[in-house]
Amino acid sequence: MDFCGLEELATIVRIYSPDTYELLPELITRMRKHLGDMQRFDYVSEMLDMALLFTRMHFCVKTYLDSFSEACGSMISFCDDTLSRKDAIYIHNKDKEYKEGFTRVTENIRVVFLTLKGGHRQRYR
Repeated sequence: MDFCGLEELATIVRIYSPDTYELLPELITRMRKHLGDMQRFDYVSEMLDMALLFTRMHFCVKTYLDSFSEACGSMISFCDDTLSRKDAIYIHNKDKEYKEGFTRVTENIRVVFLTLKGGHRQRYR
């Protein structure tokens, strides 16, 4: 998948929208709704890549502190949803190696955002 167009879209939202702190996490939330339709690990991996792109753009600007935490929460929830679907996806996409790699990457991304969210809370108390 070519992410250049999506990156440009996310950049435009980041630069021109006064609601950046709301819009980028909302894009992640909207993508999560479509995870139930996915039957291939590569497609879900691409959705995870898009969620990371939107989150990265979110962190490129000054955001409200609550927004930072919300963006981390969106990514954690996205990872949780994808991990809960891995067995259902495997029924349609019997690639054990891809499933294991996908699981490892998603779990690692989840841990990173849990750490960011936890560190954010402790830093600003």
